[in-house]
Amino acid sequence: MTGTPIALLDDPGALRLLDANEAPYGGRLHAGDPQTVWVDARDVPDLVWRFEVSGHVLAPWDVARTRDGHAAILPHCPRRLRDVDAGGRAGAIVTIAVSMIRAAQEARMHGADTGEWWIDADGRPVLAVGGSRAWADEAGEIIEGLAVGAGPLLRRALDDASRLMAARRVADEDVVQCEERLFAVAEPAALHDASIRSDAFTALLTGEPVPRRADSLNGAVLADTAETWLGRFTDAEWASRVTGAVRSVGATSTRVRGMWSRERERRVAARRRRTSRRDEAREGHAREGRVSGRDRGDAHGRGRAPSRRRAPWAVAAAVGVVVIIAGLAWPDAGASPSDRDANAAEVGSHPAEASPTASASASASAQDEASFPPGTEGARASGDDHGEPSAQPTGGADPAAGARVALTALRDCASVDACGQVFETPGRALPEGVVAHATDATQVTLLDEYGGIAVLRIEDGGRAAQILVMVSKNGKWLVRDVYDVADQP
Repeated sequence: MTGTPIALLDDPGALRLLDANEAPYGGRLHAGDPQTVWVDARDVPDLVWRFEVSGHVLAPWDVARTRDGHAAILPHCPRRLRDVDAGGRAGAIVTIAVSMIRAAQEARMHGADTGEWWIDADGRPVLAVGGSRAWADEAGEIIEGLAVGAGPLLRRALDDASRLMAARRVADEDVVQCEERLFAVAEPAALHDASIRSDAFTALLTGEPVPRRADSLNGAVLADTAETWLGRFTDAEWASRVTGAVRSVGATSTRVRGMWSRERERRVAARRRRTSRRDEAREGHAREGRVSGRDRGDAHGRGRAPSRRRAPWAVAAAVGVVVIIAGLAWPDAGASPSDRDANAAEVGSHPAEASPTASASASASAQDEASFPPGTEGARASGDDHGEPSAQPTGGADPAAGARVALTALRDCASVDACGQVFETPGRALPEGVVAHATDATQVTLLDEYGGIAVLRIEDGGRAAQILVMVSKNGKWLVRDVYDVADQP
């Protein structure tokens, strides 16, 4: 029994041959999703193998062994980029321009000076390195054509992109800034243009050819590539595990790149601030030198300008001296009448003239001394500006101590008038009970205190307990209310 031999090296799904005018590199077009072109590895420029699959420079996806040797598997590029008609759509123009800027920077990194601009089956503009023409020349023509139907803001951004394309060396920061200017005009949009579709590829440019606002897409592309490649040799579970690991590594690298990018931006900003401060310092020194030079010249000739500049300072100094002298000579608002009278005598008043206010104060003080009963000196404070007596209890911040002082004053009071300053409301009737007959043995218990109001329990063995409510005013505790324990409100 003879079995049918299996041709392991036969090309699967070959459709037709493509020459150099139909594809970046001539080869066989193969069916698939997406379609690929198998190119003899010897016909592929050596520089092509240096580029990443996820970049914007055309690079092989894989390598296959054939009867003739090895073939590089590349994505199919059905049309040249110069044949794309953006139709004046800002989003499509931004997509093309940003892709070209990134591809040009990748080509510079690897020393690729020649190449052609194509668009792959996913609608992504790519640079196919090789050939004899400089890719910068064709890039300038393409960008110039895009600017024809663009608005004024987009044209200025395209002019910046054109200058970057023509430069031999470009810093990464300049590339990022140019991309941001393009993104500021419009969001990138997919390229859906029927004019570039061929009859054989009706699904052309229906993917996601939009450049993302990210540093790199290596993680996502490598994960998809790993899953596709491993699926040929292993089961789906292992392919999924490896894909997850690749995605996690890609996500980590993206975060690290973001951290480095932010750190680089912070250092650039700090460097700019230091440069700005140095420039300001140099400008200040130069300005001081110019001013001092003018001052010296005016000292020999025109001397009026320095005098005018010094005049405001002299006036300010004179005003300050006058204010200080007036403040020292002004009478103190807190001084006693006798002190003010003495100061008045020093400045020229007649010392023989008697002061009616002083005599009135003296007589009022004599009356006050006679009105207080004996033994109330400890509870009596000094009079106010009108000479009225003050029996306000003190006690500081301790309400219990203030209550002790108030109880002593209430016990020693002979009349309502004499105890008027003990109450919050002057003229209130004297209370009855233990509050009015407190002794050293009377117990004072603080029940509650909140917001400057204290509630105390006053009790003695021989009388019923009472509640004393006190309020703090100006650092003194005054009696607000007194009531029996059974009559609590």
